[in-house]
Amino acid sequence: MAVAGVCKLLMIILNLVFLLIGLALLSVGVLLVFVIDVFLQSAFDSAQEDAQSRGYIIVGEASDIKDFPLLHEVGIALLVFGAALVVLSMMGWCGSCCSSCCRTLLLVFSAILIVMMIAEIVVFSLFLVKDSALHKKLKEEVQDKITSDYNEIYGNTFTSTIVILHREVDCCGMEGVQDFGNKQHRSCETANEDVGCYDEMQERLQDNKVYAGLAVAGILALQLLEVICAIVIYKDEYSKIFPI
Repeated sequence: MAVAGVCKLLMIILNLVFLLIGLALLSVGVLLVFVIDVFLQSAFDSAQEDAQSRGYIIVGEASDIKDFPLLHEVGIALLVFGAALVVLSMMGWCGSCCSSCCRTLLLVFSAILIVMMIAEIVVFSLFLVKDSALHKKLKEEVQDKITSDYNEIYGNTFTSTIVILHREVDCCGMEGVQDFGNKQHRSCETANEDVGCYDEMQERLQDNKVYAGLAVAGILALQLLEVICAIVIYKDEYSKIFPI
């Protein structure tokens, strides 16, 4: 069947593309989660110098910072999504190349890919909607940690994280200076005390949401094409074994 042949070729090409995309996302995710100092070393050094001149403490190294708001969560999302794409791409490639003996793999591939597409839509929607439950939960968790762990007098890695955030984003706390209550917050003196860091980062995200939306829509369209092709190939192989 000519259509099945075209679908096989498309599946091979698309899965190669998704394999490369998955490896790229996986690499960025690993850097954000496990090698965060690659991105924060310069910011950490400048924050440490400023802290010494202002009389508060920045402890540890840039590599100790594991909970940079949003950056860490994005890293985990890219890590999981990239790994899933790599595994699915290998499944799709094997199923399309060896459809005569691995046709059942095509059904499994299609089912998993459909579930993955639904998950992508849900996560993407939660991440881009400014007042979503996801953002409210993340913001509240960081605010609670500011209340319990932030300490410019004795210092800790969480304090170092927030200090760097203040400098790099020009903000204070998650919703503003009120997050610190009576705690010392000299790192806010060089930042905009009325602008919350989480809100500011969300604004920057919103500025690029059109491009992000187009990228996700493109990926979803290609994944839907893969599902259709996998079903066409499966039906073609099935008809060869059980001709009507």
